[in-house]
Amino acid sequence: MKSMHSRQFALMASMVLISFILFGGAFAALSFHYTLQEKQDSLERNAGFIAEFTSVALTQGLTVDNAYFQSYVTSISSISDATILLAETDGRIVYSSNSSLLDREVPAAMLAQLRQSGHYNGMSNLGGLFRDLRYVSGLPITVTLLGQETTAGVVFVAAETDSIMEMWRSLVLIFIFTALVVVFIASILSSVTSLYQTKPLKEMAEATRKFAHGDFEVRVNTDGRRDEIGELAASFNNMAES
Repeated sequence: MKSMHSRQFALMASMVLISFILFGGAFAALSFHYTLQEKQDSLERNAGFIAEFTSVALTQGLTVDNAYFQSYVTSISSISDATILLAETDGRIVYSSNSSLLDREVPAAMLAQLRQSGHYNGMSNLGGLFRDLRYVSGLPITVTLLGQETTAGVVFVAAETDSIMEMWRSLVLIFIFTALVVVFIASILSSVTSLYQTKPLKEMAEATRKFAHGDFEVRVNTDGRRDEIGELAASFNNMAES
C-alpha cells in the first residue's frame, strides 16, 4: 500500500513535470520561431543594403568588377556570415562572395517568385548550388534611367542553417538546465512539505495502535500547528484526555 506521503509527492512531482513539459514545448517552438525570424530580418536588411548600394553603383557607372564595390559586398558577407550572390535578371550569377558559384544560374522558380512578390524568403539549396539547405533572402536591384525605374538584376543572401540551429540549441539548453534546477528544488520542497503534513497522521496512527493495547497515556505532538491536521491532532488528544 502506498503511503500518503508517496502519493502526494508523486502528485506534486507529476504536476511540476507536466507543467515544465508543456511550458518547454511552447518555449522551444517560440524560441525557434524568434531565432528564425531574427535571422530572416537580418538577411533581409543585408539584402536591402546590397541592393541599394548596387543600384547606386550602377547608376554611377560602376560594375561588379570594381574593387571598391567588391570590398563593400565582401565586408557585408563576412559580417553577416552569409554568401552573397548578384545575378542578372535571367538568373546568371555575375558576382558571388563564393567564387565557385560564378556564372552559375539561380533557379527560375526563385526568380519568378521574386518578380511576383517583390522579394524572396525561404529555405533552398538554390537548385543545387549549395550542398545543403540554406535560408535565403532575395531582393531585386532597381535603377532609375531617364526617369524610369527598371530592374537591373537580383541579389540573394544565403546563410547556413547551422548558425540558426546553434543559436536555438543554446537557448533550449539554457532552458533545460534551468528547468532541471527548478524541478530538483521543487522536488525537495515537495518532499519536505509532504513529510511535514503526514508526520502527525503517522503519530496518530501509532497512538491509536497503543490505545488498542491499553496505553492511554499516549498523546500526539501538535507542534503548535493551527491547520486542519493540527485541529485533528488536538481533537485526538482531547479524546485521549476524556
